[in-house]
Amino acid sequence: MQLYTDGGEYIEALRLAENILAEFPEQSEQEGIHKQYSMLNQLASGEDERIVKKRTSFENNGGLTSRKGRIEGTELASMLWKNSGYQSEAVSLVTKLLRVQSSKENLSAECSYAASNQVILAQSYRNNGDNKNAADAFLTAAQYAKMADDSSLACRCLYGAVEAFDSEGLTGDTREAYELMKQLYPDDEYTKLAQHIVEGGN
Repeated sequence: MQLYTDGGEYIEALRLAENILAEFPEQSEQEGIHKQYSMLNQLASGEDERIVKKRTSFENNGGLTSRKGRIEGTELASMLWKNSGYQSEAVSLVTKLLRVQSSKENLSAECSYAASNQVILAQSYRNNGDNKNAADAFLTAAQYAKMADDSSLACRCLYGAVEAFDSEGLTGDTREAYELMKQLYPDDEYTKLAQHIVEGGN
């Protein structure tokens, strides 16, 4: 079965897995053939191999219940978000991940992953024209990125908030987000771009 899979012959591997499952159900259960069958089914139907493998890795590493699983899930969400056909799955996944990652017991250890997931959520709101929620999500992402000492991401997120507030016509909030950028990241290019928006050059 592995030979077929390695060679990209997913339909042949799927047929072999079906036969093994039918003939040796108990042994198949013990050896995880049903999980391989699920992955092969996705591959044979034409799904992106990297996404299928990352999804399987996420599940095999405990999914939402373990830190390693959540790290795999964050990587999976990023892959899904970059592919327009999977963006709704990405949003669903980051929503679940953030519920766990943003909890008091996990946030300090997982703030960088939470920041990445929060950015996807913010971009999703923005794509749907929900600028107020997008801005709030970008502000939260900036907070997580700052906790993770990722000043570059934090500044980009604050800029996302400035843009979203501005698109919503919330002048006071736009200026407040910009002032925070100016205070924290005065020399960053995104701060200069935000100044351009605030001063009416958008």
